[in-house]
Amino acid sequence: MADQKFSAAKREAFWLAHEKKCAYTRELLDVSNLHIDHILPESLAGEPLKFQEIKTKYQLLDDFDLFGFENLLPCKPGANLQKGALLLEPARIHFFLGIAASKKSAVEENLRLIEKRQSGGRALVLLQQCLEQGDLSPQQVAEILESHAEQPKEIFRLIETMKFADATEISAVTKADIAELRRRPLKLGANEHINGVTLKKDSGEEIFVRTCEEYDTVLKGGYFAFDNLNLKMSVFFQHQCGLLTSLEVARAPERSFVSEPRVGIADLHLLPFSLFPHIVDGRRAGEGQTQRSSSLNKREHEAAR
Repeated sequence: MADQKFSAAKREAFWLAHEKKCAYTRELLDVSNLHIDHILPESLAGEPLKFQEIKTKYQLLDDFDLFGFENLLPCKPGANLQKGALLLEPARIHFFLGIAASKKSAVEENLRLIEKRQSGGRALVLLQQCLEQGDLSPQQVAEILESHAEQPKEIFRLIETMKFADATEISAVTKADIAELRRRPLKLGANEHINGVTLKKDSGEEIFVRTCEEYDTVLKGGYFAFDNLNLKMSVFFQHQCGLLTSLEVARAPERSFVSEPRVGIADLHLLPFSLFPHIVDGRRAGEGQTQRSSSLNKREHEAAR
């Protein structure tokens, strides 16, 4: 029986860091029904002599933490139950420990953002309670929200969503989000089997990149797309990296002269009055044509009888 417990925030952080997939089967995971597996069984914590032998055999550091993020992977419940406390062979242990280590920083960053989001939600609930109890006036609540908002006027709503490899889509961006978005692997259109682009130097040195941060850095280092496939994949990076760069220097308008920016064809009050006679005439013409067609059909039917 597992002893280490994981909060909903930690489970979501692992889920996002591993692109919502099982680390063992690579199948998509449901965040509400995933397990967090210990690559080296957590039962070794109760067997210090055996754990020391394992660390020596597998060439692990003395301070290796069985309960640390570097020993944890998200997986499907069936895969976790099947593995249980099984100790895999060294090659597979090192392979999965490498995956966990490579995702550790992403898990920590996701956890920070999730906990920040949850703290914001709890704060809003407290403000609502104070408002309902009369401890704060609506004006005071508005002033508190305004003073603690992160760059409230710098929220940019996108016409086309940004798509990332973890299947998330972003439709609104704040200045505070940009640095984190630049570190996320991109989704390259419908190319599920391609997760990045390979760039090359004149010297022949190649490098594989997945994020806007990596892409912009290697371009400055003299790398370029050298064949048709990577040229096509580079278009996705050029579009999204260019958009994020533009948002970094963009400023939200201080004043808008449009009171209702989202309208549709049902908003007839926005049409010029001069169009209405034409709309009515067209409608009457259609009605008259329908009536004449019905009369002709009736006479033809009587003649046939």
